Formats: sequence, C-alpha cells, structure tokens
Amino acid sequence: AAFDNNIIYGFENGIGPDTPASRGLAATILAKAAGFTDIQEQFEQNYLNHTDWTYARFPDVPMENYYAPFVAYLYDKGVISGYENNTFGPGSPITRAEIAKIVVKIMELQQ
Repeated sequence: AAFDNNIIYGFENGIGPDTPASRGLAATILAKAAGFTDIQEQFEQNYLNHTDWTYARFPDVPMENYYAPFVAYLYDKGVISGYENNTFGPGSPITRAEIAKIVVKIMELQQ
C-alpha cells in the first residue's frame, strides 16, 4: 500500500525492506505518509526562487536531492531539527527514538 501510494519507492532490485533508513529517507516517508499536500509548493516558493541558494536549510541537504523538499518542510514546521554543528545528516541512520519524536510532532501539527 505504501509503495502503491508513492510513500515508499524502491531501488532497481526492489524496495530494500531490510535496508536501514537514513534520516533523509525517513523525513521523506513520514512527510508523505502524513499527507501534507503543500510540500512542493512551499519548497518552490521558499527555496527554489532563490537561484543563488544551493542547499535547503542545512549545508548537507543539497536542493537537488529527493529529500530536500521534505527536510525543509518539516524543519520549517518545527517537526525536525539538525545537529549542533548545523548539519542534518541526511545519510545517517535514523533511530527509533528520532522516528517517534517526528511522528509525535507531526501528530501535534495535524491537530
């Protein structure tokens, strides 16, 4: 169901169910699963209009990466934050505690 609804997409050889999730991928999946409908619109207005910008909110989140709109959106909504060194670590593994925190903040945002 998540694959059919474009919440999760896979690799050339499948969806990689045993592959650990990265922080960038988790932000993408959780934002899509939450049903936010204005992510791309907000990204275009707040980020892509700035042609001199090369990253979205964090220096390790390049604008052209698939997760950039989702990371920027969740950051702007106060759902996620980065590390103390002002990076997000999109390729780093995400912990269950981090996922739970994001889910709770999304639920609070939707109330």
